[in-house]
Amino acid sequence: MREIAAQALLHRVTNSRMRVSEFNPVSLLVRRELDLSRLLGWLLDPMGDHRLGASPLDRFLALVGIDGVEATDRCRVGLEVPRRVGRRLAGRIDVELSHYEFEVLIENKPFAAFGDRQLERYMQTLPAGDRQGRVVALLGAGWSDEVVCSLKRRSGAMTLRLGLEVRDWVVACADAAPPGRIRDFLTAFGEDLDERHGGMGAAVTARIVEDVMATPDDIAAAISIIQARDAIGERMTRDFAARVARRLKGSKIGALRAQKGDRSLFCSNKEGVLRIDIGLEGFDVELKADGTNFTSAYIGVTARRRIPQIAKLHADKITRLAAALGSSSETDLHAFYLWWRWLDEFGSAGAVHEDGPAMWAWAADDTDDGLAAVFVAKVAEIKAALGL
Repeated sequence: MREIAAQALLHRVTNSRMRVSEFNPVSLLVRRELDLSRLLGWLLDPMGDHRLGASPLDRFLALVGIDGVEATDRCRVGLEVPRRVGRRLAGRIDVELSHYEFEVLIENKPFAAFGDRQLERYMQTLPAGDRQGRVVALLGAGWSDEVVCSLKRRSGAMTLRLGLEVRDWVVACADAAPPGRIRDFLTAFGEDLDERHGGMGAAVTARIVEDVMATPDDIAAAISIIQARDAIGERMTRDFAARVARRLKGSKIGALRAQKGDRSLFCSNKEGVLRIDIGLEGFDVELKADGTNFTSAYIGVTARRRIPQIAKLHADKITRLAAALGSSSETDLHAFYLWWRWLDEFGSAGAVHEDGPAMWAWAADDTDDGLAAVFVAKVAEIKAALGL
């Protein structure tokens, strides 16, 4: 009986999720954190081809409490800008607003968590003297008020919700724009922020909750599904690892290896990982998920422990990998990456595996088009490029 209820519940929930929204072109442009940073930087740039001048920037400065500034059209906007304390690299800020009267550092976190004392390090790089300075964290959905307050108290940085304050800022910019393509685009941008991080996403969740609370049988089925979630993730991780191991068996590519502290690839926590030892001292090739339940996944050549100045120490290896496999997703690698690329760039026959169900289905595919085959093939390319 419970199995029948669970099947009916999943059918209704699936139909509910399919009613999410109409097509929004911004969803094609914003697929990951870097895409969103570029779009925000474009809107904040007084010289941007949106032709709105410094108006969006002025509104944003007011939002973060910077006022009394003249000639804001002289502000320079940079993306992925290195920030240093003395000679020590504090990190690469997502969006930097630099002006002779102020400096605003924007750390964009629509999906990922913060690194160790990441905001505190950026706070240390703010200018001394009369220039106004801010570190602003843009937060996606899922952050509780308690955690946000703790984050602000601990780091001293400001926080803005992508689905609330940032959405309202984008909507205000759209309302102030003249009728035409730019206004239409900014309106779509505001709607996309709302859907991903604000009210529209909450409405979809509310519909799903209504479905799972419809009858006592539905509630019992929902609880059973929740209890089974972690077991499903563990089983999926084991099955996928077995697929990869079968393809590695008998080859000279390498072997699976586990490192203490590694999380299951399909787990409900972030940073699940599966790694292959290719015989490169101190490094593995890994398939890793930045997001929960195997989302925001990528393939990378990664150090087993953090190594400062990795780009300098391994410049020759990075050059070889870039020449053979294309440029990495970052121009200047840091901390413990030699090379990495988002997984959706490796879809078979041009397919893009963007959402969770499609990613899991790809991982469950044991054919030569499946993710296990793609992963092993990419590992072989990486090993060849490094001359191993």
